[in-house]
Amino acid sequence: VYSHHGAQAVIRTAPYGETLRQKPCFFMVRATVQRHGIGSDIIGDTAEYLKKMGKTAIQLGIDKGNPQSTAFWKKNGFQVLEEVKRDGGIILLAHRTLVPAFS
Repeated sequence: VYSHHGAQAVIRTAPYGETLRQKPCFFMVRATVQRHGIGSDIIGDTAEYLKKMGKTAIQLGIDKGNPQSTAFWKKNGFQVLEEVKRDGGIILLAHRTLVPAFS
C-alpha cells in the first residue's frame, strides 16, 4: 500500500512474463483529489522505486472505454502496445521503459 498526500494505492509487481491477463490490478485516485498531480506523483515514485529494485519496465492494462484513464497513463510515459479483448471490453496493453539510474 502506497500513501501520498492522503491518497492511497495498492501496487503489486509481477515477475517478468506474467501479464495483466493473469494478474489484473487496479489503480485509482479519488475523484475529489484528482487534477492535483497526486496520481502522477504516485506513478513517478513507483517508477523510481522499481528502477532501484532493478526493474526495467512497467506494463499495465488500460480500459479502452475510459479516455480519461488512457490520457493519464500516456501523460505518465506509457505507450499502448496492443489491444486485448476481454469479457466486458477491450484492454489496452501499455508499456513504460524504466531507464536505470546511474550510481
